[in-house]
Amino acid sequence: MSAGSTPGDTEDQSGTAEEPDAPEPPLDPGDLETERDADTVASVAPGRRRAWPGVVVRAVVVLVVAGIGYQLVVPTSSIVRGRLSHLAIARTGTTNFPGAPAHAGEQAATTGSLAAMEAATKAHPGQTGLYVVQWTTKASSSDGLVVVTFLLPDAPTASTVRSQLATSQLSPTAFSQSGLVRTGQWAPAGIAGAAGSLYGPAKGATGPGQVGVTVWQEGRVVALVEVLLASGSPRADATTAAHAEAALLRTAVPGFTLSVTRHPMVASVLWLVGTAAALLLVAGGPVAFRRRRDRRALRLQEELARTIHVRGATIVRKRHGT
Repeated sequence: MSAGSTPGDTEDQSGTAEEPDAPEPPLDPGDLETERDADTVASVAPGRRRAWPGVVVRAVVVLVVAGIGYQLVVPTSSIVRGRLSHLAIARTGTTNFPGAPAHAGEQAATTGSLAAMEAATKAHPGQTGLYVVQWTTKASSSDGLVVVTFLLPDAPTASTVRSQLATSQLSPTAFSQSGLVRTGQWAPAGIAGAAGSLYGPAKGATGPGQVGVTVWQEGRVVALVEVLLASGSPRADATTAAHAEAALLRTAVPGFTLSVTRHPMVASVLWLVGTAAALLLVAGGPVAFRRRRDRRALRLQEELARTIHVRGATIVRKRHGT
């Protein structure tokens, strides 16, 4: 400082004096809490909302795969020959043969006159069969009614068998060995493609009676009705029984099969338990993992929210209630 100078001169030379900084407003804990909650919701809630579509997709995939796998692995199929009985009537509806049949059962398809039937039996044993139902009367031991059904693998094969059967059973000499000749023919009304023949003793000859036979086809099944009466015409009984059998075949043949599918109880329960476990693991596992990760992130955010840096100093807020 030179002689004669004054304090005012010193201030003018050094410039204006610095004013002290205004104190910053105190931190509002409520604002910090609000910011922390907003950050938590923004980081955690959207992840939870996005998780549900993925859960649904994974659950659907597990159920579809489990359902397909169940159908491929668990069910067992087997051929039940007794199902052939579903193709034959149990009552004829006739007056001469009103009761239950005297005999019913499967017979071997080994007749030389039906080559197509024998070939189909060898090639497709699980899709072919021959079933016979027979009625008798107490009035006469020679009277009888027979219904025979031939199950074939397909309709074309059945058509071939029907032609061979008509040749052997409806021809003029079909019962010549029994001393009978064909005395007439008829077509049962209401049965598509049905044909019938009547047989009786030749003029001046004696025989066991009269025979009426009718043959027709329904899909992959060929049916034959044969009636033998010691006295009287068998045409009425043959027609009545044929109508009953035709009505049955119209409903039984579509979708008919000798194969039966079973679902074992133990295997089904085990598969159900395994499916439930897979559903929890695949569909619920990622959700549980994501929630665990969100909880970790939430704890980290809480720790960061309680740590505040102000002018290089670190302030750690205590948890509520401590």
